[in-house]
Amino acid sequence: MTRQQSITWWGSGSALLLFAVTGLIGALVRGGPPPGPWHVDVTSAAVAADLPPLQRADPANRWVIVRAKVEITGKTSATGLASILRLSGVDALVTTEPGVLLVRDGSKIDRLHPGLPEELAFAWEQKVGATPPTQVTVEVSGGSPVTIAVSTK
Repeated sequence: MTRQQSITWWGSGSALLLFAVTGLIGALVRGGPPPGPWHVDVTSAAVAADLPPLQRADPANRWVIVRAKVEITGKTSATGLASILRLSGVDALVTTEPGVLLVRDGSKIDRLHPGLPEELAFAWEQKVGATPPTQVTVEVSGGSPVTIAVSTK
């Protein structure tokens, strides 16, 4: 092996090692939870007395409803849609997990399929004695919180 070949060999090996180490460091530096396998656009929020087919624990309670367009971006269908959104800034919610309805026909839903965006209504029951919210903060799993004004129906 000549001196020129040796220098070329060591130079190529060093460059490959540098790329490998840089890639490893980049993979380790990335932090935070991976985003969910979905894309969510919160479109509106409202307060309403009735929201069939959902039933309130107390007929005097009201619904706090957030509408969102949800698209599954992963390769498989997604279940557990109630865990996609969380609500903050609202007092006296009966539970932290919402009921989820398909807006186009009002049916309960818990599974969406990839590439088929749907508009969903996420509904939390609020106790009657609490003040209805004028705005809510919606925390999207794998995304940033969104604050939105609440209309009354």
